[in-house]
Amino acid sequence: RVKIPRAAQTVAELNQATPGLEKMFPKLAQLLGKSEVSPHFTKLYENKIARIKQDATQLNELLSKHNFYDVETILHLRDPQTSRRVFLLQSEMDVVSDGSDGDRLATMPASIVESANYQPFTSYGWKKQTATPNPMVAGWEKRIGNANVELADPATSAVRKAWLRDRIEYLKRGIADMKARSFLVAEYDPFIVMPVHLLTATNDNYAPRVGDYAVVIYDQKLYPCIVGDGGPTFKAGEASLRMAKQLNARATPYNRPVSDLKVTYLVFPNSRDTERGPPDYEKWRKRCGELLIEIGGLGEGHALHVWENTFPQP
Repeated sequence: RVKIPRAAQTVAELNQATPGLEKMFPKLAQLLGKSEVSPHFTKLYENKIARIKQDATQLNELLSKHNFYDVETILHLRDPQTSRRVFLLQSEMDVVSDGSDGDRLATMPASIVESANYQPFTSYGWKKQTATPNPMVAGWEKRIGNANVELADPATSAVRKAWLRDRIEYLKRGIADMKARSFLVAEYDPFIVMPVHLLTATNDNYAPRVGDYAVVIYDQKLYPCIVGDGGPTFKAGEASLRMAKQLNARATPYNRPVSDLKVTYLVFPNSRDTERGPPDYEKWRKRCGELLIEIGGLGEGHALHVWENTFPQP
């Protein structure tokens, strides 16, 4: 029987994962006074157990012990004076490398454009603003062409043809989406990923939503960002490659920046903007600063990181 761990809930326990947390947030003890362990903490581990049982039945590779115990705590905090809610997660950090945006990144390496695994979409997207095509469209159109060639081959089985027709329709829908909208680009944009069942949770005032403002805390530094994408229901602690490399320059899509449960993620529920648009890092920083003030502000000597625009300039 797999044991579900106890969620950290005291200042000392949170500090053990992220040293100095109470100095960064002078009001932390007060916020924790009436905090509650999120029901999503137990739900996440129940999802992990269900995943293990499913994989065992199908003889698939099982979750490793490391990937099973990847969440230290999930807490619901609320400031007694301002009523500002906070969703607090302590975990590791895995890396996401998805996303595309022709308006800001007109070209991408052929290895990405022609990849069948790279996902050009993120949950956070907005109306395309220029006529510059998304570079991923060409790769997806090429895949449709290859599929049509295989469909025309008399040797292709009926089962394979049915799969190819479904795949072509999927690719066409994706191309239409890429022609209409832009998305975050994980290599350049700092964002975090939350399990999709959290993003779609109903009747939960603490559940993060796509676009909500957030702060990542690691090694005495604070990084403003947004919730930019949804991930699997059986894991937590993910962020874009840009965020990951800021925490650890050696991070890659295949090498996480932090393997221990040392990263604290603060999400401010229902803080997202009413209209989505291209990332404005200074706006994100300012808004995160305002939200932090609503929970007591930062301790002396601490400030939010300033993100630079690293997109290739024309």
